[in-house]
Amino acid sequence: MRPDRRTLMISGSVGLAAAAVQAHGAVEDRRSALLGAWTLVDADTVYADGRLALWNNRPKPYQGLIIYLPQGLMSVQISAARPSRAASAPHLTDAEKAAYFDTYYGYFGRFDIEQAASVVTHHVVSSLLPHEIGVVYPRRYELSGDVLTLTTLQDANAPSGAKNRLVWRRQA
Repeated sequence: MRPDRRTLMISGSVGLAAAAVQAHGAVEDRRSALLGAWTLVDADTVYADGRLALWNNRPKPYQGLIIYLPQGLMSVQISAARPSRAASAPHLTDAEKAAYFDTYYGYFGRFDIEQAASVVTHHVVSSLLPHEIGVVYPRRYELSGDVLTLTTLQDANAPSGAKNRLVWRRQA
């Protein structure tokens, strides 16, 4: 007996719905794998020819924290080697403020995962650097156990062809 048109349509709809749920589940799995707090292990700037340099020309050692929340919120804070404690603390001179500013980086906003690739996109709501407000930062991500590696995507406008690679470890 040949199925009628209605049976075929229902079967097709059920199949499409199941595929959509499965695809949504895969995206949710990738998204949930990033959720939580991660501390910075290391960071480098990697040039097109393979040379490694200090991350954004900031001196090591680095400390940092990146957080991804289930609501789609994220925040990242990174500090490089810092000058010794300012003698004028808590009221810093302009020179002391500038020295500390150059060793700190941070922004917060929203994030999403691209379905077709291992890319997490940060949508910057606010940043220590005013020119980053409203910027969208896609990063390729790799997960290996409790290690997350984020790499900036190639910027066609960057003459050096440099990418930043940051390695994070999941916090328990």
